[in-house]
Amino acid sequence: MNNPLWDYSLAHYAREGVAEACLTLQDDCDLDVNLLLYGAWLASMGQRLNAEHLAGLERGVAQWRQEVVQPLRQLRRQWRDYEPARELRQQLAELELRAERTQQDQILAYYRTAPALAVTNAQVRDNLLLVAECCGADAPGAELRIAQLAGLLGA
Repeated sequence: MNNPLWDYSLAHYAREGVAEACLTLQDDCDLDVNLLLYGAWLASMGQRLNAEHLAGLERGVAQWRQEVVQPLRQLRRQWRDYEPARELRQQLAELELRAERTQQDQILAYYRTAPALAVTNAQVRDNLLLVAECCGADAPGAELRIAQLAGLLGA
């Protein structure tokens, strides 16, 4: 399936500093990188997220993230320093990426069927802050980290 969100994510995640910033928000603030990239993608089209839209989306993807993506990530990280599992770890990384792609396919399907979002010349930072707020990121420094990621993605 053609997925412009996935295309956006791959292109922007490859930018200098973006992967590190996303992973820091994931690990330290328990934020979903796919939702952060979704918020940025929407802002790139001038669309502003709202809490209702994000709550509906979260209901649609939470189980997949919790039961597929996160366990794959956890196992891959668990094997990070276990040399005999190096090849299997690489296969897990590939599976994790496919699971992330599936989640983004789910996100795009939700986007296409949900009520249209307002086109308001939305800013990346505003959408990312809403993701953090709706997903319960209350770790110290979360807002500063969001602002840094917004700067990397908005350029």
